[in-house]
Amino acid sequence: MKKIFVIRLFLGLILLSGCSGLTQVAQGIAENAPPAKTPELYDQRKLHTWAGDSNYYSDGYNFELYIKHGFSNKLILKENNTNILYFDGNDPNNGLRTVYTNTDLEHDTSALFTRTKYVVMPIQKTGGQLHGTVNTYSLVEESINPKYNGTSDQISNAKEIKVVVVTKPCSIVLFSIPQSVNIGSTADIKWRVNDCKKTELLENGSVIDEKLATGFSESIEGFKSITIQNNTTFVLRATNARGKGLVVNARLLATQPPPCPGNSNNGQPQYFTFCATCPGDYNYEQTVLACDEGGAKQWVQTNYSNCAVTSGICPRTP
Repeated sequence: MKKIFVIRLFLGLILLSGCSGLTQVAQGIAENAPPAKTPELYDQRKLHTWAGDSNYYSDGYNFELYIKHGFSNKLILKENNTNILYFDGNDPNNGLRTVYTNTDLEHDTSALFTRTKYVVMPIQKTGGQLHGTVNTYSLVEESINPKYNGTSDQISNAKEIKVVVVTKPCSIVLFSIPQSVNIGSTADIKWRVNDCKKTELLENGSVIDEKLATGFSESIEGFKSITIQNNTTFVLRATNARGKGLVVNARLLATQPPPCPGNSNNGQPQYFTFCATCPGDYNYEQTVLACDEGGAKQWVQTNYSNCAVTSGICPRTP
């Protein structure tokens, strides 16, 4: 549709002469412009978002906004209620105030909309913007159609986004796991991070614990007690609000428990299998390495406290 628009304009300029022709073309575009509607932010670059969090997170430098708005209508971009000026390469004050550039990506003359990319260049203070700075950006559409002047269709409601500057890296101050435990025993894992948004604990590549802070730069503490059956690799991932993270991993060695005196297996622990039947007719099968069946059953009963535990495998349904 963009090519059609350009060709029509070109043909119009051929058919019309001088300033009068240009004026008539501009007038025709204005008279066909739609009423103003709240601009739609359909994409962005160099900003990070989180599900359930309305803020956008930035490193304090340039970012891009992709806006859908009424065909040929004017867009007014503001930062903290102050109009943002278009970038002027000859302006000696560049960098001392927020500016923008824009590029029209698509014109649809049938559906009467335009897609535009805005590159926003925030003010650059000495040392960069401070961690935690919050800037509110608003976009308002103004219809260029004269018939809407002075009506509610001339100026749209604002589309607002809050951009939070995050410059501090996430740091892991504690990740504690034992070096080794006996098979069938529990390992207590503790961690603490600073200036983070999210932590994930992985066991052999699978996420077993996830914590998401409500704020953007928080201290997060975690604790997990896990029964160990094999050698295990644990990984702690810590991420700041911009999605930049750290990873720490540790290897836990699962060792054989000490001999079991007086049992019938030459003092060696044995594997015992149990079926835990839980409310809702759910069955969980658990195999435990222990010195005796009674101790193994007690361990299973502790982990499935609301279930009936019986020896042997669970029934198989056809």
